[in-house]
Amino acid sequence: MVTLLLIAVTAVIGADYPPDIKRIIDRKKLIVAVVESNHPPFFTVSSKTGKMCGFDVELAEGIAAGLGVELEFNRDAKTFNELVDIVSRHEADIVISKLSLTLTRSKKVLYSNPYIVQIGRAHV
Repeated sequence: MVTLLLIAVTAVIGADYPPDIKRIIDRKKLIVAVVESNHPPFFTVSSKTGKMCGFDVELAEGIAAGLGVELEFNRDAKTFNELVDIVSRHEADIVISKLSLTLTRSKKVLYSNPYIVQIGRAHV
């Protein structure tokens, strides 16, 4: 399993920022898709604060802060395949999630370099 960022594919039309980044800055909000179920330590809702927390959440917060925009999570996806669909329909700007790279998914979105690679355990 590989944790990746996904960015919807859009053509650059000679702006100060690429269109995807410009859309985020103009909206003043970064929308990050994650599945509705919790996956600690990557993302979960804190039982104490009721807020999202985890590694992926901290990464999203850093990206939003770097762009100078607010952060919103889209948790409509029930499956990891639905995450790809949400980004490809521009209902979210990026996905930050453990997500394996498949040919079918890569026809819809661009994958970033992974920031973590999980090695599975062999079943004996």
